Amino acid sequence: MILDTNFVSAIINGEEEAWDKAEDLHEEDETVRITEVVLFELFYGAFYDENEKLVREVSNIATMYEMENLDEDSIIEGAQKLSKADLDEGGESGVEPRDGMIGGIAAQNGEDVVTENVDDFNKLDVDVREFNSDN
Repeated sequence: MILDTNFVSAIINGEEEAWDKAEDLHEEDETVRITEVVLFELFYGAFYDENEKLVREVSNIATMYEMENLDEDSIIEGAQKLSKADLDEGGESGVEPRDGMIGGIAAQNGEDVVTENVDDFNKLDVDVREFNSDN
């Protein structure tokens, strides 16, 4: 199971729906992972906000979850999926390249993505588990 950035952010922010989904995953004995892309996005947000507390929280997140790396096979898979999504939508699917990378990692490893961005990952033909945040 790959956790998307919006899910991990919701966990950090203490959002009940995210915690409920995390509890469900734990009860299902799912192995949950994050990606280098998710970690980058989390650190970027913390540094952009100039929030040292959040930087520490993201550092803690990095130690809590296994890391699924963006290797060459995942890059190729993600690029293929994103280019197909863009072509299917007439040139622009609206899916961000970073979601293409996360989708490539998930697909290459046979994992679902826990996310609010269901439409984007569906366009990438990646299996998702949806959660809805308070926001």
